[in-house]
Amino acid sequence: SPRGRPGWLRRTGLPAPLNRIRLATSVDDALDGADAAILATPWAEFADLTADRIVSAMRNPRIIDQAGFLDHLRNDPRLTYIRVGRPRATVSFA
Repeated sequence: SPRGRPGWLRRTGLPAPLNRIRLATSVDDALDGADAAILATPWAEFADLTADRIVSAMRNPRIIDQAGFLDHLRNDPRLTYIRVGRPRATVSFA
C-alpha cells in the first residue's frame, strides 16, 4: 500500500533496479520477517524497540545501526547488532 509514502514515490514507484525492495509503512511492517534491519536515523518511533520485539518479528534478527541509537541491544545474544559509523579508537605511542 502506498499510504504513508512520499508523494513522488506514490506517483512513480521505485526505479526499475530497485523494484524488488519492499517499502514499509511502519516499524513493525519493516521488521516482519526481515533478515536484517538498517537503522539510519534516530527517529523517536525507533526508541522503544526492544530485543524481544525484534527477535519475535524478524526471521534473522540483525540490526545495523549507523548512529548507535539502539546501543542497548549490542549485548543481547539473540540478535546480531552492528554499530557502524563510529571511528575506531586510536592508539598513541608517546
